[in-house]
Amino acid sequence: LDAGSDFLSGVSGSGHVQTQWLQFDHDEFRRIYEGHVGVPFTTTKRPSESFTIGEDILSLYTQLEFAGDVGGRPYDFVTGLRYERTDLDIDGNLASIINVVPEGAEVLNEVLTPVTPVTLKSDYAIFLPNVNFKLDFTEDLVGRIAYSKTITRPSMQELRPNLEFKDLKQRGPYPVTAGNPDLKPLESDNLDLSVEWYYAEGSYASAGVFYKQVDNFIVSATTGEKFFDPSGNPIVDPVNGQVIQFAVTKPSNVETADVDGFEFAVQHMFGDTGFGTVVNATFVNTNAEYDVNSFDQGFALVGLSDSYNLVAFYENETYQVRLAYNYRDKFLQSTEQAGLAEPTFVDDYGQFDLSASYNLTENVSLTFEGINLTGEETLWHGRYSNHFLLAEESGPRYSIGVRAAF
Repeated sequence: LDAGSDFLSGVSGSGHVQTQWLQFDHDEFRRIYEGHVGVPFTTTKRPSESFTIGEDILSLYTQLEFAGDVGGRPYDFVTGLRYERTDLDIDGNLASIINVVPEGAEVLNEVLTPVTPVTLKSDYAIFLPNVNFKLDFTEDLVGRIAYSKTITRPSMQELRPNLEFKDLKQRGPYPVTAGNPDLKPLESDNLDLSVEWYYAEGSYASAGVFYKQVDNFIVSATTGEKFFDPSGNPIVDPVNGQVIQFAVTKPSNVETADVDGFEFAVQHMFGDTGFGTVVNATFVNTNAEYDVNSFDQGFALVGLSDSYNLVAFYENETYQVRLAYNYRDKFLQSTEQAGLAEPTFVDDYGQFDLSASYNLTENVSLTFEGINLTGEETLWHGRYSNHFLLAEESGPRYSIGVRAAF
């Protein structure tokens, strides 16, 4: 738009230079845009890529609780069953490619058919059981076992119904990205076992093991596919006359992975002094680790790593102070870099955090928080540790506040 345009003239302050938006009102922007341009906002640029998704979820849940004795020791048993049915209405705009034409020295520009609205439907239903059993071995020693089934739904972007032709080059590559409206959620069967020992007032030690089997992991796979012109002939590269095999990348539910590990925690209070400490750690393993020496690996679990926390605190009725050191081992963040099948790792990282509060009255307290007190930096690297990618140093962050209860 040129400088003399009256676009956004309906917004207060439009005649002044605006250097910062405090809040973006999407509905107001859409109204003004459509009033000025005269066409719907969602169809002005790349209309074939716009879509909306409606999701209706019906949930039913029942729970039973039991208590009694086993061998003279008390137990609690809680079981529940949740049923969820999800219905999806996916509205999109499809445009098929019918030709490519050169644009500039290297680029190919796609020629598309007129946009055609399309509505797709998808649904899935699943039962989600949950079982928890607790047994008091002694007055101070408690055992727990739990089983549950959980789900994680696919993202809206993964469900989109359209094709996107971008960055086509003369003589290739010819990438195409697509969504998959038929994606199902990830399903995880979870088993947890733990023992807890309450050895003193305010003090305990616990240890546990866990196992998760996760199905329907979503993986993007790329396959070669031809597209055809209105005469039924395959589309060719106008530069070399070769039939184009478009590289269509599409998400699918194809992988299963196991995750297991153990964790422990100790909280110890030093008598009635108000001083205490907490130590906890988690160690995880998976059969879907990334092998940096394999250059054709298509799937690996991201975000898994060992971690531990060391905490010292003091508290009484007037104020509380808590200093923590939080550590996380190196982990795989992504299996892709800018569309290439190259991994991104985050280096091991630890930081000190401090929090405190002071009770002015029974209902009002002052709070303070300091994050990353020593200004530790986060480092990213590629396939090997000497493949430096990024260093982020945000420095320490501090906040103060007032909390009131009425």
